[in-house]
Amino acid sequence: MKVTMKLEPGKIRTSYGLGTSTRARRQLAALVRRHCDKYVPYDTGQLKNTAVIAPDGRTITYPQH
Repeated sequence: MKVTMKLEPGKIRTSYGLGTSTRARRQLAALVRRHCDKYVPYDTGQLKNTAVIAPDGRTITYPQH
C-alpha cells in the first residue's frame, strides 16, 4: 500500500511565524505520525512501531524487511 500526501510546509511555517527551521517540520511530522497510528495496519504492532521520521522532517517511513 502506498499513501502520498502533499503538504505545503512553507505556508504552515509562515502561518505560525517559524521561518525556515527544520525543528518545526520535525515536530509537525511527529504530530502527523501520532495521528496516523490508528490507520497503520496492526497485527503484531511491529509496523506501527518501526516508523522513522527523517532528520529534516520531510518523510515518515515504515521500513520492513
